[in-house]
Amino acid sequence: MRKETITTTTTTVENNNINNEAFTHIKEKISRIFTIVGKIFFVVGIILIGIGIYFLVDYTNFSKSGKTVEATIKAIHVGSVPMYDSDIVQSNITILIEYTIDGNQYERLLPYYDTSMYVGKTMTIKYNPDNHNDIRYSQPIAQYIFISIGAVFVVLGMAFIITIKRKQIKRNPYE
Repeated sequence: MRKETITTTTTTVENNNINNEAFTHIKEKISRIFTIVGKIFFVVGIILIGIGIYFLVDYTNFSKSGKTVEATIKAIHVGSVPMYDSDIVQSNITILIEYTIDGNQYERLLPYYDTSMYVGKTMTIKYNPDNHNDIRYSQPIAQYIFISIGAVFVVLGMAFIITIKRKQIKRNPYE
């Protein structure tokens, strides 16, 4: 009778070891996945920050070298484009502005629209003195959005990686 008890106990210990090994294996896989996700978040964040900084520097350089001129909105064209394989219709709004530099009159399209824009409104634009067709009428909002979202991604990526590494150190501090 005593041998049966020992055999049952040994079998239970072996089953517990197998369950622990399976559980440990699953935890290691989850750790690897979270580490990969953390690294992806980190890299995407760095890329977004880089894009934001690039466009911010470009905007700053243009602002320093560009000259300002008053432009007038001559026309607002509202078109609608149906989205592919959908019932949704996307509005496409184009703004035609007119401005004068050194007695020469120029017309250009603005690829963006603001709800405060209307025909006849005057606005200040910046132009490149070397190329009067190169104009800008925007604030660096998009650049700050890229940098902000990139920073959030970097912080999330680092949080994933640090959390996983701390758990790994707690499990086996000598590895």
